[in-house]
Amino acid sequence: MQPLQTAIRKDEDGYELDLKELIQILLRGIHIIIAATLVAGLIAFIITHFVITPLYSASIKLYVDNSTEMTTSITSSDVAAAQSLVDTYITIIQSDTVLDEVIAANDSPYSTEELMKKISASALNRTEVLKVVVTTPDPQEAYELANSIAEIAPKHLSHIVSGSSVKIIDRAKVPQVPSSPNYKKNIAVGLLLGFILACAFVIIRDLLDTRIKNETDLNRLIDLPVLGSITEFGEATKPGNGYGYGQNAREVRQHV
Repeated sequence: MQPLQTAIRKDEDGYELDLKELIQILLRGIHIIIAATLVAGLIAFIITHFVITPLYSASIKLYVDNSTEMTTSITSSDVAAAQSLVDTYITIIQSDTVLDEVIAANDSPYSTEELMKKISASALNRTEVLKVVVTTPDPQEAYELANSIAEIAPKHLSHIVSGSSVKIIDRAKVPQVPSSPNYKKNIAVGLLLGFILACAFVIIRDLLDTRIKNETDLNRLIDLPVLGSITEFGEATKPGNGYGYGQNAREVRQHV
């Protein structure tokens, strides 16, 4: 009976897992697990560095409220109304009308649908501050498109949503480092995947190995005492191993 089958035993209450023996199985295959984990991490790094196209993100921040520029004070109801209109503002920013104007202003090669997929917008911490992010493979392009949205979107928002006004808080800057791919995340996923697959391989390999390797395996298989064992020939020729066999072999060679 091989080790894993003894690590997972069936009794009257169901299956019982011997965690100690399972750990021993994994320790015997530790060299495979370490090697596979490192190789998987290396593959993840190579794919991340050489295969995945880096993307750059540039962002702008807009402040939107539900009062016109002539209003001298802003009430809590105005703030609540502005927060409730955030989804409306996002829809307008990603509308064909706004995006077509952005494309024309930058002579962009993207279609309206392509540009829409590169833009994300959301409210910051449920406030009336709207953050718009443009992500493209070219950092300069992301910067220019984001700033075009900052210039073009406010007039459309104010025109469509009556009584609202939009102010630019932050303009976009040229991104210096890519926003994706995430090296740490991808390599960590690669290492974890390699570790899991290696552990599964070691366990399955042991499960399929039905050889009897020692007295313990034999006892578990037939539940009878072992009366004796045959020493391996290589071990028998060593001094002190069984019935003076090694000494007799030397004497025969001397007489010959």
